[in-house]
Amino acid sequence: DTRALLLQVVSFLHILSPVYSSSSFPLPLPHIIVIVADDFGWNNIGYHNNNMTANEVRTPTLDALKSVGVELDRHYTYHFCSPSRSAFLTGRNPIHVNVINDDTNYNPQDKIAGYAGVPLNMTMIPSKLRVAGYKTHYTGKWHAGVATQQHLPINRGFDTALGYLLGTNDYWSYDTVTSCPGITDLWYNDQPGYQYANPANCSQQNQNGCTYGDSLFTQRVLSDINAHNASQPMFYYWAHHNIHTPFQVPASYLNQYAFVNNSDRM
Repeated sequence: DTRALLLQVVSFLHILSPVYSSSSFPLPLPHIIVIVADDFGWNNIGYHNNNMTANEVRTPTLDALKSVGVELDRHYTYHFCSPSRSAFLTGRNPIHVNVINDDTNYNPQDKIAGYAGVPLNMTMIPSKLRVAGYKTHYTGKWHAGVATQQHLPINRGFDTALGYLLGTNDYWSYDTVTSCPGITDLWYNDQPGYQYANPANCSQQNQNGCTYGDSLFTQRVLSDINAHNASQPMFYYWAHHNIHTPFQVPASYLNQYAFVNNSDRM
C-alpha cells in the first residue's frame, strides 16, 4: 500500500545518508531493483494508449504492475542517454554531473572530471548501498564513463557487472555502432565478456542460434536474483539497451507487427 511504499522510500533515503551504518537502522532493509528503459516514449506503454493504437503497443506486464503500484506521471528526465543515467546513479541534477552524450569527450588538463560520464570525485548510489550491507549488481547499458578502469561499474560500487560500456550497440553482435564502430563492447566485471559472445554471423537477418542482447541481460538478472541469499539486501541496477537504435528485435516479436507498413515504427 502507499504507506509501505513511503516507508521504503524513507528507508532508501536514510540508507544513502552519510551517517548511515548497517546497525543504526532497525527496520529490515528492502531489496531494490531499478529497471531503466532507454529512449522509452510516453506512448510506448499500453496504459497510455487509446483503442486506436492498442494493437501496436502491447505491454501487459507493465500494465499489470501499474495497476497494483504507483505511477509517477510527472517525473522528468534528460532527453538523452548518458546524462539521464549519470543523474540517477549520483542523485544529482544532470547539469551538475554530465550533459554531454559523446563518449569521446576528453579534457587532458582535468584528470577527475575531464572525461565523458560521471566525474571520478562523485560517489554513486551503489557505493553508498554497499557500505550499508547491500549486494550490488549492474546489468545492461552503462554509458556513464569508460575512459579508465576507475570509470567502470565494477569500480563505482557494483559487486558484479555485465553489459555494454558505450551507448549504441548492435543487438546481435554486441558491437558498437557509433563510437569506435565494429568493436565488440560486452564486458563482464573488468574484462571482455568473451564467454557471452554470439557466433560471428549473428545479425538481424540471421538469428538462429543467437542470443538477443537484452535477452542475455534478462537471463543474467534472473540468474543473479535466483542465486541471491535473501537474508542480505540486494540492489540491482538493470539498465536496458532497448529501445535505443539500431531498431533490431527477435523475429518472434517482429512478426506480431507485420501489419505495420513503416519499418521504422516496427
